Amino acid sequence: MTWSNYRVWFDPEAIRDPGFRYFTMSIMMCFFGFYAVFFNLEEWAADKGFGVKDKIPDAFGDVTLPDEVPSDAIRVFYLLAMMNGCSTLGRILSATLSDR
Repeated sequence: MTWSNYRVWFDPEAIRDPGFRYFTMSIMMCFFGFYAVFFNLEEWAADKGFGVKDKIPDAFGDVTLPDEVPSDAIRVFYLLAMMNGCSTLGRILSATLSDR
């Protein structure tokens, strides 16, 4: 078989297997549940007052934060960076613990 052969890249028998279909659906649902948090974290935090989003620059390039920012609010971009850092740390620790 060569790399340009259709059967190398697509296995029609796998689609007929119920176990493969359930596995594919479960992975799809995991990714939908996982990535929705990444895409909506900033909007949720800004809406609930937990964080503050930067304003979009106006026509003159002036970028300012809103006047009514709570003193303990953080920029929501940092929430995404913290979430990625914790996710990386959690993956490394869980992989280490799974070997024991």
